[in-house]
Amino acid sequence: MIGDFKNREEAGRQLGTAVVCLGLVDPLVLALPRGGVPVAAEVARALHTPLDLLIVRKIGAPGQPELAVAAIAEGNPPTVVIDESTSRLTDIDHAYVKREARTQRGEIERRCKIYRRGRARLGVAGRTVVVVDDGIATGTTMRAAPPERQLALIRAHPDLAGRLARQKQLTAESTREQASAGLDQLTDAELAEFTRQNDAYRAKFGFPFIICARLNAKAAILAAMSARLPHSPAVEHAAALAEIEKRFHHVSLHAGAVRYTGHRVDFPHALEIVRGLAKVARALGA
Repeated sequence: MIGDFKNREEAGRQLGTAVVCLGLVDPLVLALPRGGVPVAAEVARALHTPLDLLIVRKIGAPGQPELAVAAIAEGNPPTVVIDESTSRLTDIDHAYVKREARTQRGEIERRCKIYRRGRARLGVAGRTVVVVDDGIATGTTMRAAPPERQLALIRAHPDLAGRLARQKQLTAESTREQASAGLDQLTDAELAEFTRQNDAYRAKFGFPFIICARLNAKAAILAAMSARLPHSPAVEHAAALAEIEKRFHHVSLHAGAVRYTGHRVDFPHALEIVRGLAKVARALGA
């Protein structure tokens, strides 16, 4: 969902209209402050559901605060995730991240007090969680999320050449992505093989096989499915997140940024997260 928006509220209203059509069961909207809040507020209003916050702080590179080398998410204890590749490129060591994490932890605690005013976080167990932001530059914030929310994001993905694709119930973006790999023009034998591989993968790992289809042809995807099936669940969980990041970065490189009030903002990413990636499936008991 890419276009020009007057402001975040208008983007949120359009996003809310799209999310309502998903028919989510018992939804809860979580906003990443501050930019994600006005977008998420409109989504929550459209869904007639509560709105809460997911407070995550970016740890930026020295002199490049917008370039995330790590992220820290609220919790007891907080979760810290380091983007090793970005850290290497910017020559950042773990000592720097540890120092910055202490600072950002204090900021998270300060914001929790200001934003929540003593209110407890809403429970997500058994609910369909929709996480809304107004942009994503790297996958570090996503990887700082609790494991159950990462799993919800992974499970929100459709099977490649699966039932939703055959019934033409994919989002427009997912339809284009699968078509780019030729998955809309499979022979009967190829479709049978995708079905067999999808079923075997889901049976073992409990979530769908994920790969950035735009960067692969159908033969390469089938080969990857076979190669990854022997992996452990932990390895495949990490692989799925890595492939989601590739998809984000591909959108970033090819979709461009949405304009509003004279500024460039990464709304396409937020909209892709909620519409194409994070419908979000059943959150597991946190």
